[in-house]
Amino acid sequence: MKQLIRLLMCWMVISSIVSCQKELSEENGGNPSEVNGTLKMKVDGVQWIADKIATASIENGTLTITGLDNGGKSLHIELADNGAANYSLNQQTVDYATVTDTKEANPVAYATDGGQNANDAGGEVIVTNIDQTNKTISGTFSFKVYRDADSKQLVITEGSFENLKYTGDEPSNPGGSVVTPTFSVKIDGAGFTPANLNIQRSSSMIVITATQTAGASAKVVMLTMPEAITAGTYDLQTSGSYIGSYAGGSATGGSIFLSISGKLTITEHDKTNKVIKGTFFFEGKDQIGSAPNAQLTEGAFTVQYQ
Repeated sequence: MKQLIRLLMCWMVISSIVSCQKELSEENGGNPSEVNGTLKMKVDGVQWIADKIATASIENGTLTITGLDNGGKSLHIELADNGAANYSLNQQTVDYATVTDTKEANPVAYATDGGQNANDAGGEVIVTNIDQTNKTISGTFSFKVYRDADSKQLVITEGSFENLKYTGDEPSNPGGSVVTPTFSVKIDGAGFTPANLNIQRSSSMIVITATQTAGASAKVVMLTMPEAITAGTYDLQTSGSYIGSYAGGSATGGSIFLSISGKLTITEHDKTNKVIKGTFFFEGKDQIGSAPNAQLTEGAFTVQYQ
C-alpha cells in the first residue's frame, strides 16, 4: 500500500510537469521535455539519464528532485529541507526516494523505505551545493530501493544531479561545508558499524544516534552533549548533560544500558559548519534487567548537525 501511494504521488508530480511543459510547447512550438541540468544514476549497473524531465523544487520545507526518461522510468527524491547537507534514507526516516518503471508488468514503485532493514533498502543523498543566484542544486546519491509487493530490489549507484534548476522557496542552508559522517565503536570487544546515523539538535542539546539492525534484532548507541560543547574531555554519567547509552535486543526483549563511567573527548567543534569530531568510551549498566555491564570502547565519530 505504501509503495502504491508513493507511485501515485510521484506520477501526479510528473504528470503535472509534463502537462505544464506540453502547454508551453504548444504555445511556443517547442519540445515538451524539461531538462535543466543533469540527473543520472546507474540502476543495477546500467546507466540511466533523465532525458525527458529533470527538475527540482523547494516548497513548504520539502526539497524534491524528479527525473523521467523517454522510456518511462522515473526517479523521485523527497527530503525535509535542510539545504546543503547529508540525508539518510531508510525505513525510519521521513526522507525517501522511489524508482518506478511503467514498462514493468508490476509498475509499483521501489522505495528506500521498503523491506525490513539496510540489506533491503536505504542509503543517502548528499546535497553539496545550492546556488541561489542561478537557482540550481547539485549533489550525489546512492541507495537500495525495495518493492514489498514482489520482494524485488534495485541497487542505485553513481547517482548525481548537477546544476539542476529548482523552483519555489529559498533553501534553509544553501551553502555550508558537507562532511561524510562516520561512527564506530566496539561493544564488549565486537565491532559496531551503524547502518543509520542520525544527529538531532533540540533544547540546546545534540544527540547522536547510531543504529545497526540484523533481522528482528537491533543495536543502538547514543551520545548526548550540550550544543555549546567545546574541545575537551568530559565525564559520561547516567544523567546530566553528558550521557552515553546503548540498547540491544529485539521487539520481544532487550536491555538498555546507561553510562556509569567513561569519557567523551571532543577534538573539534566547528560551529560555523556545524561539524563535531570526537572519541569516547564508557561502561553501561542495564536499566531494565540484570544483564552484565556493557563495555563500549574505542569509540570515534565525525558528524554534522543542522
